[in-house]
Amino acid sequence: PVFPGPTMAPSVLLALPVLLALSTPCSACQCKLQHPQTYFCMSDIVLLVEILGPGENTALKRSFKVNTIRILRGPNPFPLISNIYTPLRSDDCGYQGTFPEQSQLLVAGEHPIPMDPLMTTVFPQPQFHGGPGTSSS
Repeated sequence: PVFPGPTMAPSVLLALPVLLALSTPCSACQCKLQHPQTYFCMSDIVLLVEILGPGENTALKRSFKVNTIRILRGPNPFPLISNIYTPLRSDDCGYQGTFPEQSQLLVAGEHPIPMDPLMTTVFPQPQFHGGPGTSSS
């Protein structure tokens, strides 16, 4: 004899779509980290910088004073970078900074306007091992 498997009550089947329709939507994180080599290959600028401290924030960006240790990729001649910028909110993939635990960052990003590097995100890299990063000015 064949025994039927467990079945779901019809009331549950009717309630499930209603509950899904009434549930509160949520947004997922948009800051997916990629492999460090991907950041390096897709970026116009890659720098190893030392964080000196917080800078002057703008309305939308957080600033950090930095000292450029090494230019790994960028235009030649490369302008002096003394501040890097990242979105103010971590929801926008901004870097919050944890001093002094992370004094060095590997910064990678685009160079949209010649001699005015502007990036979006900063990823911490305590020691240089070819890791990711983004943001500069």
